Amino acid sequence: MDQFTLLHFLSGIIWYIGFRSIPIINNIFVVTIVAIGWEIVEPYAKDWNPDIFPNPSKDSTKNKVFDVLAMVAGWGLAMVVLK
Repeated sequence: MDQFTLLHFLSGIIWYIGFRSIPIINNIFVVTIVAIGWEIVEPYAKDWNPDIFPNPSKDSTKNKVFDVLAMVAGWGLAMVVLK
């Protein structure tokens, strides 16, 4: 976990709010795939344009796992609280 894990958690909440009227996109499977997809693309984005990232260093595998879990947890919390 790092200072950006909260950002991933909030991204899950925002995903739920933004797509709650579209059930085919707003489910745990899609959220998990999107989170994993971002973690795969992120290092390439940091290579292409490091200036847009506050910390362009590469994440460890453990950090990537926690980021995915944080997004899914944020989405799950929003689903329970905002349903």
